[in-house]
Amino acid sequence: MPTFVIGVNGGATHTTVVLIDSQLNELNRVEGGPTNQHNIGLEAVCRILEQTITEAAQPVGLANISAIAAALSGMDHAGDQALFKQQLETTFPGKRISVENDTISALVGAAEQRFGIVTISGTGSNTMGVNEQGQQVRVGGQGYLVDRGSGYDIAREMLIAIFRAEDKTGPATRLTERVLARLHLKTPDNLMDWLYVPGRQINEIAALAEAVITLVEEDQAATEIINCAADNLAKNAISAGKQLSMEKPDSLPFPLVMSGGIFDHCVLLRDRYATTVRTALPSAVVVPARHDAAIGSAIIALNSLGKVWTPSALPTR
Repeated sequence: MPTFVIGVNGGATHTTVVLIDSQLNELNRVEGGPTNQHNIGLEAVCRILEQTITEAAQPVGLANISAIAAALSGMDHAGDQALFKQQLETTFPGKRISVENDTISALVGAAEQRFGIVTISGTGSNTMGVNEQGQQVRVGGQGYLVDRGSGYDIAREMLIAIFRAEDKTGPATRLTERVLARLHLKTPDNLMDWLYVPGRQINEIAALAEAVITLVEEDQAATEIINCAADNLAKNAISAGKQLSMEKPDSLPFPLVMSGGIFDHCVLLRDRYATTVRTALPSAVVVPARHDAAIGSAIIALNSLGKVWTPSALPTR
């Protein structure tokens, strides 16, 4: 009898849910709202996941789903994971449930194994390292107010640059005109009003990072912001590698994975991050993602059933 599993990759902006069989054939894919519990609360997360998982399972029927793996941003601590696992077991009785942080699903999706270092830069940022002994270390991921190198952080630094330019305490920047045009505003004062309107969403601010990316290497402030973001993300990856003793030149080659929308859309960020990390961790091998993080979660679901997916060989460095 065929085996069907559900993989969930949930972030601060949106959630992707996939249905696959044991051969990694994708049978359905559903998109939903944000599922970071720290931003919208556990009850809202459960509601969104119940809806999206049920919809994703429709081609084969929920009764035929053997396992569900949910990898969510903000799901960092064992206590939170245990509580959420219990919630999902109540909602989907009889299914084998796994709950992880979304860094693991990004790593498993890209490298097809729980081994290597992954850095996520999307609305938020986070880094996870797993060595060949299975020890793992998380660096960053403390939330949008603290995380460096995230979309929110880049947008915040951009806003600082815009207002410093307006105050004549910093250089003029094309970011001002780009953001005002994007938001259909006339002046930086209007931008300040937009920023502090009650209920302004985190993802709405983080989305402004696109303006920085489009002006990279054309505008000094934009280039400096991206360089700083890349350096901060690299510091996190290097810290994870050193804590796991992966920095030695004779260490086993390991996958280095870049995940998230900011990495996807910014060549400078990817190149600077990878060069900096590989200088400090020479055994790191940059791995283009073989699958996305939602498929990574589905592989975790298969693993929970005892079905091991053999990873592809690392590319030649």
